[in-house]
Amino acid sequence: MFKTLLAALAFAGLSACATTATLNDAQTKAYFDACSAFNGAVNTASDALNTGKMSIKAATTVNATILAIAPLCSGTMPSDVASITPKIIASTTVILNGS
Repeated sequence: MFKTLLAALAFAGLSACATTATLNDAQTKAYFDACSAFNGAVNTASDALNTGKMSIKAATTVNATILAIAPLCSGTMPSDVASITPKIIASTTVILNGS
């Protein structure tokens, strides 16, 4: 179950936060950078799970984190990137620590 979920999320269009916004300020750039790092962390977690290097407990935490944050890095860019970016960064750390 976890392998399927992580694999699906790793390839579900999380690449660099799909949006029509332009990189016109530091907050927007920080948001895009955070989403890019988040996407990389999802791929790392998927690899760790697929190679048996992640425990079920870690996979549970990682999956919950991915499900909570993935919507912030796909589709339309949220209006308040200043408050969302730190959450994405923190979640990326959680995912990498679980991997």
